[in-house]
Amino acid sequence: MDSYQEQFCYYVGFGGAYDFERSVVALITTIANRFNIPAQNIIATGSSKGGAAALYYSLKYNYGKAIIGAPQIYIANYLDQRANSESMRERYNRILGRDRDFGKAFWNGLILNQVAKCTKFPEMHFHVGKGDFHYPKHLVPLFKQFDKRGVAYHLDLANYVEHSETGLYFTPFLLQKATEMTNTRNEG
Repeated sequence: MDSYQEQFCYYVGFGGAYDFERSVVALITTIANRFNIPAQNIIATGSSKGGAAALYYSLKYNYGKAIIGAPQIYIANYLDQRANSESMRERYNRILGRDRDFGKAFWNGLILNQVAKCTKFPEMHFHVGKGDFHYPKHLVPLFKQFDKRGVAYHLDLANYVEHSETGLYFTPFLLQKATEMTNTRNEG
């Protein structure tokens, strides 16, 4: 669960600290080591906030594959737009940390900085609705960065508008891709 000190932290931490991330990576590494699973056989997956985390972790830790639904790329911008109540504004400010300008740059650059640093990319499969604002505001800029670098990715663009519908469409997409990946690995 992405619940750290009673709120979300995108599986990373607050204000540029990576304390929650270290725990997540330790858990993944412990399980992978216990079952002799190499990084290239790890599939990072999630949608929305979990999709942002799956993309980030797969890029940073060299996981082999990522199946991602409608992620936020510009996390600070997204959270700022969503922080329309006092409690959400408090959570937004907390995730940014004491230096808000640094926090905004940190969260908006979290994934794109990994794209810039990466020398080896995972096999990436993205899903999003044609009308979901995540497509033009988050994924199109990401794909432009991939295209500039010649990075391969697959896009499943489904026919729905609301971000809230992502789970309905992403679940069968995830199951299909995971089955394909498992079958390919078992055949090879």
